[in-house]
Amino acid sequence: MKENELRIGNLLDLYGTIATLQGEDFYHHYSINERKLSRFKPIPLTEEWLLKFGFIKYGTLHDSYRLNPFIVELDILGNHYTFRKIMNKEESILLKEMKHVHQLQNLYFALTEKELNIK
Repeated sequence: MKENELRIGNLLDLYGTIATLQGEDFYHHYSINERKLSRFKPIPLTEEWLLKFGFIKYGTLHDSYRLNPFIVELDILGNHYTFRKIMNKEESILLKEMKHVHQLQNLYFALTEKELNIK
């Protein structure tokens, strides 16, 4: 995990507990001190997290979750999730592959200008 992947509000693992990255965790010029960054670990993206964020499981063939107009699907090998935008009834476009909660939070915010909150 690199400091340029993070923004205030990201959820991270801090010594085994879920922490929200706050402003005081950033040093001047929004640069994280290397020692402070090492305290945080990325949270693996799982079905549990998708459901907490309000995604709804749908489909029967594989793990698919929907939060209009987006779909998140576990890849066939179970290595990562793909994030897609629904274009119409038959088409969606792949936007990014991801493995961690903060990546989903950041992409959702970049596309909607809204925070992805726990429901």
